[in-house]
Amino acid sequence: MALFAQSRTDSVLKLLDDAIKKRAQFAEKKEFRIDSLKIAVNQNSDIEKSYILYTRIFEEYKKYNLDSALWVAKKKNAIARRLNNVQLQYESQMNIAEMLGKMGMYKETFDIMDRIKRSDLEKSQWSYYFHLFHSIYSLLLQNALSQQEKKHYKSIITFYKDSLLQVTDPHTLAYKLILNGKLTEQGKYAEALALMDSCYEKLGVNDIETGAIAYGISEVYGKTGKSDLQKEYLAISAAADIKRAVKSYIALQKLAVMLYKQGDLERAYAYIRCAMEDASFAKARFRMIEVSEALPIIV
Repeated sequence: MALFAQSRTDSVLKLLDDAIKKRAQFAEKKEFRIDSLKIAVNQNSDIEKSYILYTRIFEEYKKYNLDSALWVAKKKNAIARRLNNVQLQYESQMNIAEMLGKMGMYKETFDIMDRIKRSDLEKSQWSYYFHLFHSIYSLLLQNALSQQEKKHYKSIITFYKDSLLQVTDPHTLAYKLILNGKLTEQGKYAEALALMDSCYEKLGVNDIETGAIAYGISEVYGKTGKSDLQKEYLAISAAADIKRAVKSYIALQKLAVMLYKQGDLERAYAYIRCAMEDASFAKARFRMIEVSEALPIIV
């Protein structure tokens, strides 16, 4: 059984190695999609349609190149102002805040979010609003040094997780991923794993949700001390990120540190170097800081 599990993990790692070798090809496909959307914007004269197209460009950029995503979010905000559409202005301002947070500009993120009142938003925007606060406090928790700070941020994160569960459609994957985090936080690992396994079983080939679900599963296995399965699902998540040309990610760098501790130094070095190159390309400052802590040790 152990040999079978090891063989399966080795197979997944080889698939990840192959995906990393083809990174440039995946990036080319991403650039082609973005260029096609930019051409559509330039040929379009309908300002409302332009906003929709820029939203699609933003979605392409937001885990690929944060500088470009920020520029597009600001472009969206300018169009929303021209349309005199308050809700679109809020949406684009939250897009700007999201990118600033990912770039490590926490004060600027809070400055924007504090000017937006939830009561002024449409109900359909509440989930995004709570998600942004949950994300920024999660980043602050990762950078917290004292136990007092960590305890403070954890309580805030729990509050926003509960808020998200109240406003997110229970039938969506987003809801199930949030619930997985909640169950894991509460130590209900069997329930969390059953939930994530049911989501994973429904995935199709090349499903865009593979990375998030596999990472969720890896988190549960990490908490229960099942390192081989944690490694396997981190590799699946990392490969899914690479294939989608995601440049701002966490699975690969966590996997690199894990492999380093297990003595697989060659892979650990290749993975952490890849993670640093991608984080630098994406201008994901907070990811660069995380990777830079592990990179010198592995090197």
